[in-house]
Amino acid sequence: MKIKHQQDFFSGLLFIVFGLGALYIASHYKLGSAAKMGAGYFPVVLALLLSGIGIVLLLRALRGAPDAANMGRINWRVAGLIIGGVVGFGLAYRYLGLIAAICVLVFISSRADAEFSWRGTFTNAAVLSLACWLLFVVLLKLPLDVLPAFLTKG
Repeated sequence: MKIKHQQDFFSGLLFIVFGLGALYIASHYKLGSAAKMGAGYFPVVLALLLSGIGIVLLLRALRGAPDAANMGRINWRVAGLIIGGVVGFGLAYRYLGLIAAICVLVFISSRADAEFSWRGTFTNAAVLSLACWLLFVVLLKLPLDVLPAFLTKG
């Protein structure tokens, strides 16, 4: 069969891979039943749904009229900056806290697009940091490290 919709094909393939990976991880938890759910019940259901959506996308990509728009080439610089921003967030949160980690994420990720100005990046980092602090720390009362440990712990 010939792939007629590249985006649907690769999206479906990615969904199936993530769904099967989640299913494998969830298989180590107790499943239970619908009446008395175990720790693995919800992840298994989500993994099956994700894999099912992936199968539908794959079938849709192989059937129907050919799509004129191909995916084109992957911009590795942009992909690297986005992934680098997420990795930077994870590393910065551990040592610098939530506020600094969000700033690291925004500053690295914003370099992926030339349209972002430094002023816009600073504004975005400030607003996102404030919103996350209000939502997660103040409203939801999650025990997150907002500031670096060396500033808060003696």
